[in-house]
Amino acid sequence: MIKNKEIETLTSLIGTPLRSPWQKNFLNESDVEILKLKKSSLSKNLAITTDIVSDEIHWGLYKSPFLIGWMSVVVSLSDLAASATSPLGFVMGTHWGKEFNFKQKKEFYRGVKEALKVHRTFLLGGDTSSGKETVISSTVLGVGMKKVSPLKRTKINVGDEIYALGSFGNGPALSLRVLLGVKEKFFPEKLFLPIVKFLKNTKHIKASIDVSDGLASSLCIFSEINQVSFDIDIPENFFTPESVQFCHQARIPQTALFFAEHGDYQLLVAIDPKKRQKSMVTINFWWRLIQKKDRSF
Repeated sequence: MIKNKEIETLTSLIGTPLRSPWQKNFLNESDVEILKLKKSSLSKNLAITTDIVSDEIHWGLYKSPFLIGWMSVVVSLSDLAASATSPLGFVMGTHWGKEFNFKQKKEFYRGVKEALKVHRTFLLGGDTSSGKETVISSTVLGVGMKKVSPLKRTKINVGDEIYALGSFGNGPALSLRVLLGVKEKFFPEKLFLPIVKFLKNTKHIKASIDVSDGLASSLCIFSEINQVSFDIDIPENFFTPESVQFCHQARIPQTALFFAEHGDYQLLVAIDPKKRQKSMVTINFWWRLIQKKDRSF
């Protein structure tokens, strides 16, 4: 009997991940991953997004194989969360550089499996290869809520308010620590392990964006697309205590956390303030849109 070395290696690395109840094929049984979906449980909207984790590895932003695996899941899930769609499952491509040995790859897949478990979704399949540099590609399939259109970044008007949902500061702090060459003890990598929050009710939410590239960058996108500007006032308690402490130790202003171009993979949503109480979302803080056709902050 001829053995497939690639399949044997993958099995030894991944083990037995949670299996999607919709998946019809097993490992290596098909050229594609086959899902049988219940029509009654789905909306008419299918969501697909692809992300790559590569530069973060080469720049030394993510060093732990576990974190790299975790983030390979989160980077795509945050996009789904921003559109108010839910994941059906992942396909993942791994192109391994020489810096990853078997033990590190196994730790990577442990991070993948833990992230999938926490976010209640599945690894459907993928591909693997090796070369000079490590590149991780993840594609996630999702579906919208029944009788509800997925959210986009548009339809924001003057007078609306932008609400920050989730915890903010640790993603920017990690990137600033690496960028400035500050010792890791002042902000350990383990402090950054974002969990994506999915919206359960979008009735009064007008627009949404994930904060993967930082708060300022996300607001710039809102501003550019909707041709609005913002009145911004960031209170001291907006950012996490550990990220604020890092700023003090590194002797940089807290506003650096706002302008850093690596985010927390949480959400910004736009809501009409008159309907705030009906929106059923827990906010961190908000910014008011004050002017049309002025795209500066």
